Amino acid sequence: MEQQDEPLVNFDVGPQSEEYEFLVDTGADRSSLRKLPTGVTIGTKTCEVLGAEGRPFRALIIEGVEIKGNSKYCVADFPYLPHTETNLLGRDLQVQLGVGVIPKDGKMVVHIMKLTQGDIQEINPEVWATEGKYGCLDIPPIKIEMQKDTPAIRVKQYPMSPEGKKGLASVIEHLLKENILEPCMSPHNTPILAIKKDEGKFRLVQDLREINKRTIARHPVVPNPYTLLSKIPREHTWFTVIDLKDAFWACPLAEECRIGLPLNGNIQTGEENNS
Repeated sequence: MEQQDEPLVNFDVGPQSEEYEFLVDTGADRSSLRKLPTGVTIGTKTCEVLGAEGRPFRALIIEGVEIKGNSKYCVADFPYLPHTETNLLGRDLQVQLGVGVIPKDGKMVVHIMKLTQGDIQEINPEVWATEGKYGCLDIPPIKIEMQKDTPAIRVKQYPMSPEGKKGLASVIEHLLKENILEPCMSPHNTPILAIKKDEGKFRLVQDLREINKRTIARHPVVPNPYTLLSKIPREHTWFTVIDLKDAFWACPLAEECRIGLPLNGNIQTGEENNS
């Protein structure tokens, strides 16, 4: 981890990798440039900027600008502010580029976070997500209690494109092979959705809203993860947020509750073959 005495940091910007100096501004929502990088043109797109004096004005946007350094790389849109004294690195890019600012000895110090090979080797390899692999939490099976006298829940499957059906067919086949899903005949049925990923594959999403309406909640629903983060005491200056990949499939379900959470696994033909 490197330190600098001033809240300034340098990054290579644009197709020519020109070195730009940025003032790290934790109060700025967006980063901005005061000089147009070589080989980059400005279009007609604008955004509203709130100036230092509190008066809003319109600024042109430099779109698709490459910025790299500190072993990081990203592409961002920058408001073009030629009359400002310096380039600003706002909150939108600080996390992406591994830049932090902390007060130290009465002044603001920039910290450049670098993940070294030694740091990576100290991390348990089992925590990394592997495509196509699912973990199983070592916890007691989850029991889902339904409200009294709940009738059979049957929601018609939503229309799905042939591409989505084909994409989910391989997902369901893999989940069956991994013993995460199991074939069953259930009086209940819930629809599924095919969500296309950036790489062209599909993610299976089960619509459990009708099930949720008829279950007895064990814990209060947390609408947003930031609600939890806001509960962290001020004296705790370091904490870790872990994003669990495919955590839904990692939770074991009590055998007597499985028949209440079926999905139509035979989406290619539409036959009643629940899983």
